[in-house]
Amino acid sequence: MLLFNLTNVLHIGKGIGAKYEGIAMTAPGIVAHQSALQNGKRLIIPDFDKN
Repeated sequence: MLLFNLTNVLHIGKGIGAKYEGIAMTAPGIVAHQSALQNGKRLIIPDFDKN
């Protein structure tokens, strides 16, 4: 499922802005999963804001 979401983010969309928006929405879920695998360790969510 994750691979499917990332593939859509990278290859389907309306230009680079949509890709950044998709990645920005996907990253927190990936980080949350990594946190859960590490017994709830606090991890930093990367900022993909283009500004």
